[in-house]
Amino acid sequence: MKIPTFAPLVLSNLFGYSTSDPSDQSALVNIDIGSQPYAPEPAIKDLPDCDDKDIQSNLVDSTYDFLVVGAGAGGGPLASRLAAEGWRTLVIEAGKDHVTFNTTIPLYLIQATEDPEISLDYYVNHYPKGTKYGDVQTWYPRSQGLGGCTIHNALINLIPHKWDFEQLQNMFNDETWGWQNMAKYYTRVENNLWLPNGLGLPIGHGYGGWLSTQLPPTSLLTDYPDQQLVDLVTAIRTGRQPVVNEDYNDWRNDEAQGGSWITLTKQANGTRSSVRDRLMEVHNQNPRLLKFAFESWATKVLTCKTRDNKIKAYGVEALQGANLNPVSNKFPGKGKGIERVRRWYAKKEVILSAGPFETPKLLMHSGIGDRDHLKKYNIKPLVHSPGVGQNLQDRVEETTVFTLKKPHVVFQNCTFGYDPAKDPCLAEWFANGRKNLYAAGAALYAWSYKSSPSLPYRDVWNFWGPAAFFGYFQGWVAETLKYPNAFVNVILKAHTGSRGWVKLTGPDPQDKLEINKNEFVTKESLNDLEIVKDGMKITRDWVNKTELFNKHVDQIIWPKDEQVKTDEDYKDFIRKNQWGHHACCTAKMGKDGDETAVLDGQFRVRGVSNLRVVDLSIWPTIPGMFVATPMYMVSERAADVIIDDIQ
Repeated sequence: MKIPTFAPLVLSNLFGYSTSDPSDQSALVNIDIGSQPYAPEPAIKDLPDCDDKDIQSNLVDSTYDFLVVGAGAGGGPLASRLAAEGWRTLVIEAGKDHVTFNTTIPLYLIQATEDPEISLDYYVNHYPKGTKYGDVQTWYPRSQGLGGCTIHNALINLIPHKWDFEQLQNMFNDETWGWQNMAKYYTRVENNLWLPNGLGLPIGHGYGGWLSTQLPPTSLLTDYPDQQLVDLVTAIRTGRQPVVNEDYNDWRNDEAQGGSWITLTKQANGTRSSVRDRLMEVHNQNPRLLKFAFESWATKVLTCKTRDNKIKAYGVEALQGANLNPVSNKFPGKGKGIERVRRWYAKKEVILSAGPFETPKLLMHSGIGDRDHLKKYNIKPLVHSPGVGQNLQDRVEETTVFTLKKPHVVFQNCTFGYDPAKDPCLAEWFANGRKNLYAAGAALYAWSYKSSPSLPYRDVWNFWGPAAFFGYFQGWVAETLKYPNAFVNVILKAHTGSRGWVKLTGPDPQDKLEINKNEFVTKESLNDLEIVKDGMKITRDWVNKTELFNKHVDQIIWPKDEQVKTDEDYKDFIRKNQWGHHACCTAKMGKDGDETAVLDGQFRVRGVSNLRVVDLSIWPTIPGMFVATPMYMVSERAADVIIDDIQ
């Protein structure tokens, strides 16, 4: 089924943007990054001199101060800030700008993950090859396009723990990484639409930022009377002591255990709030300062050698054409669909924000990575940086799915279609001020707790929603829609102990990556397995003992009773079926002396000047419970750091 682009129906500002002029190029100003812990490799002799007349000519004629590769949660806010501060910025994006039902109607998020126009279909191994579960592999949908994964994610807005930033403060002995300073970035970003500012400002909420937030649409409980759903939500909401204001984003609740509504990133008009909106806002205000190069898949950072034999980044090389990433749902085939090879040049810096899979790939194809791994694929190493692609971290998540005795009233007549004449719910969505089922997010309410009282943060998120969700696999949406009478519980283990990797499989950028989470190998990660198992048992036991909930349950269909009779059964089920969706940490920041630290505490790539990384790759350890909001905060900080350095 073709998915229509429908500019006038959902957003009033709509797309209008300037792409880069084909003649545009850019120039360079050196930023001294101080002492380099990684000496250049011998292949530096093959680099052109930075004083080369052709390079200098390109730089003098160039248009852009900054090149930002990727328009998602890291690159989007950063590029917007740089442009808003007056710096000419080009965003190089492999996808296009997509304004469709899937990317704007909140609950169409379920369709967005399988939308062939934006879907990147990674497959991820969970365990080492050759082990009992070594063949377990899961589909890992990502999104290309303006806004990156923020145009298809679950809209969940959750600030990180103070601990996440305290670790960085201690690592770098830098108070600006501490919570006292970092908290201001959430206030700057948020546009809170549900709490009066007199109440919200003192507890850390923001008003007037680019990310609009709302509570889940609890009015659905009264607008579509359904005693069954009211009972279920009431049982969940009273099943644990609530945190203050039932708001995990209240600073006072940093370590508090208990229940809370799940805040969603939604505009006042009921549509999704994403990084795409921020980029377009800044672009529309000054299209000269923020431009986009769409369908441009970056494959290499251009580097040269300085007079003192150091390596400097001065530009980006990209393949232009549609869906050139080999994991694109519409990948035309290796070497096909390439319209041309394009280069852009940066007066100031190149910033990689391609995500935790593509950023390490781009670094490695640019000669920055483990020298032996690069040589294996005939890539000349420029900087031996063994941490590139290592340290992959993610959540461990698993679901329990219940079928109920009656279908949800609010689901009636909802087909998640694209024609209001054929989908009564879609027609109602437009006629009723965007306030029906389609206004909801992926979940309603959560319980969060510490698996051990000694922990400085909550590490388990137990959340609920009226749907059947069995994890991510191609075709999961059709399977979910078979159950209009389901309820799901998800156990999410945060701050996990596994450390995996992202590796090349060949010398061509269009060779797919080897991605392996390497889970349940270490003592810490085996403890994660125990905690998820215990969480699933807690859920099952609570449902059995809670009459207000249990009286509406028909059966438990995932996992079925006969599948989980013992603890070992639970662990076997989890090993085979768990997933995560918050990959990070594959080009981590770290202090001097840590040879696995790809970046310093200012996002700079060690061994290469004028090159930074600002995306989920940068974290040494996975932050908080959900990664989008922490990344927005760090992206805003990165903009401050970069502007201060330049000035």
